[in-house]
Order: sequence, then C-alpha cells, then structure tokens
Amino acid sequence: MMRMMRAALIAACLLPAASTAAAQGTVRAAGRVARLQQGDTVPVPDARVVLHRIGKEVQGPLDSVKTDASGRFVVTFPRDTTALFLLSARNDGIEYFSQPLAINPARPDTALTLLVHDTSFDAPVAIDGRNIVISRPGEDGSRRVLELLVLRNGGDKARIAADTVQPSWAMRLPADIVGFDVGPGDISSDAVLPRGDSVLVFAPLAPGDKQFVFEYAIRGDRRGITVPFSSAVRSVTLLIEEGEAKVSGMTLTPGVTDTVQGKPYRRYTGVATAGQELVVSWPDPRQRGRMLLGALVGVMAAAVVFLTFRALRKPRSAPVAVIAPAAAPTVPIPAVPIPAVPIPADVIEALAVLDAAHAGRQADHAPAAWTAYLAERERLMARALGTTPVA
Repeated sequence: MMRMMRAALIAACLLPAASTAAAQGTVRAAGRVARLQQGDTVPVPDARVVLHRIGKEVQGPLDSVKTDASGRFVVTFPRDTTALFLLSARNDGIEYFSQPLAINPARPDTALTLLVHDTSFDAPVAIDGRNIVISRPGEDGSRRVLELLVLRNGGDKARIAADTVQPSWAMRLPADIVGFDVGPGDISSDAVLPRGDSVLVFAPLAPGDKQFVFEYAIRGDRRGITVPFSSAVRSVTLLIEEGEAKVSGMTLTPGVTDTVQGKPYRRYTGVATAGQELVVSWPDPRQRGRMLLGALVGVMAAAVVFLTFRALRKPRSAPVAVIAPAAAPTVPIPAVPIPAVPIPADVIEALAVLDAAHAGRQADHAPAAWTAYLAERERLMARALGTTPVA
C-alpha cells in the first residue's frame, strides 16, 4: 500500500512528463548486485536498488526494489527519450551507479551487474600512468602544465579515507605552482583539491582504473620545473612544446614529435621509481634576448664604422701628371676619429624583453598584436640608431 501511494505521489508531481512517457510505453531492466571477493563475484541478497531519473528540469530517485536471495532484481519505468535513467546500490556506506539504461522497450537491459565493494583504509592504489604536457610560454611568460593521471586499485576493496579531514589518496606536486584547476574525469572535480605541495583526493577509489585531469601554471620568472615522484609509476609520458627546453633528472626516451592542435610537441617516455625527480629547464628569456640584441648591436656597430669610413673616402679620379717643387715639404695627414654611437641602456633592455616575448612567434599572435610588436621594435631601433622611425 505504501509503495502504491508513493508511486501515485511521484506520478502526480511529474504528471506532464509521465503522461508523455506513458504514451510511449514502459521499459524493463533486470540484473543482479554482486560484490567482488578474492577476484570473484558473490551475490548480495536483500540489497536495495534505486532507480534514478535525470531530466532537463526534474531529477531524483524514481523507485526502488530489493534483491532476492540470488542478488537479482527487476525494475520497470516509463519510457522517456528526454531523460536518462540510472540504477544504484549502496554497500558499506558507498553508492555505486550503473551506466545509463537502455530506453528501447524492444532491446532492454536484462543482464545488468551492479558491482559493489567492501572498503579499506589501506587498499593499495598505484599510479599506472602519468602524462605531463608543458606548453610554451604565453604572453605573460608563464607556462601551462596539464597532467592526466591513471590510478589503479588492483585489489577487491574500495580505498576510503580514515576520517572526513584526511584524503583517500595524495600525490606531491612541483613547488611554487599557481592556478590549479581540475578537468573532467572519473573522479568528481569537487573531490580533487590542492593543499600545499600536494594534490589530494577525497573520494572513494573502487577497484579498477580511475582517470582524472588537472592543470596548473609555472610563473614566467621560473627557469624550469621539477616534478617529484613519491611513488613508482609504470608509464610516464612527457610532451613539451618549447623546442629549447632540456630534460634531465631521470631517464626518458625521446620519441616522435606529436602534433596537438597544429602545434608540435616533443615526446619522451619511460618509467619512474619512488624518489626520482623529473627536471625540465628552459633558457632565461631575458638572457636570450640580451644575446640576440648583443649580436644585433655588433652588426649595427660594424655598419656604422663602414658607412663612416666610406663617407670620409674621396672618390678616386684618373691619375694626373704634375710637377712638384723639389723642395716641397711633406705635410702629415691627421687621423680622422670614427665617431662612437652609444646606445642607451634602457633601449637595450627594452629590446631584449620585447624580442624574448615575441620574436619568431608570429603564428602565436593575432595580426594586430604582431603589427604592434613590429611598430614598437621599429621605434626602439630608431632610438638606438638616433634616427626617426617611419610613420
């Protein structure tokens, strides 16, 4: 009687959607609830299986049934092509969900398995794969780093935290990172948090593989990044966009160059043991700019010397025979000094910073930004040469 009343109340609350769904018929789903135990599955009798509806405007539990002595269950629900339907079963305080159910009455899900697990504070969780992608510096000089982790729980119990303030799993991160953000994955972004020099997971980790993605930034004043490995990793992949970056600290094998969104990335692969560190370093952009500018100043100085010498030379004419007096005195020709062209220190510094941020990267700039860079560079060069830039 109570179940009938509950169904009637749900139908009254969802009358418009239910009417549409009823016109489309009902769908049947059947399966079993099992628990992983010593590598095998055993049935879970008397487990409550909850049917959930996730619609655009309305979502929540729709109905529930209990499994029989063999752990089996059967549910029916109104067909609605505008919503998703899921099943869940709870065990040891953790809710386990199925994939979305089929809504075609002609091809229903009749062999579902809802797998649940016992829990443990120390169930072994290893990093099966760690993929690190480092971009070239942006406009502000910072570099974005993206990491994709694959965690593997190879046992038969779910890893949980000892209490509500402790994480179920943690990993050290590089020092001095900024802008930590979590992307979509098998673990809710709300359950992945940075704390100090570590990333913490506050979600249960069931047996099997779990993937999650996060990214952070390295400030523009840093000369590199050191990635610590506090535990062994079976597969490490490093992708670097910047061609001048150097890799050290652990043995990684260079591979082919990958193209991601039209940009080339150098690939390195290998394995990591506990306690190793991966070091990726890159040149100081200000120093690189000064080196480029030093070469440019040398060329400019040579050009000034050449032009000055050429201006002081008189054009040669055909030889003319003249009769000079025998006692004509010899008059020495005074040396003509070559004028120096001093370049203001602030101009050298400004050119170094400007070229370090923009030179050779036209493809990374919008046309207007590239034009502005060239105009500013022309203005600074005019100051260096003591000329007036072309309007």
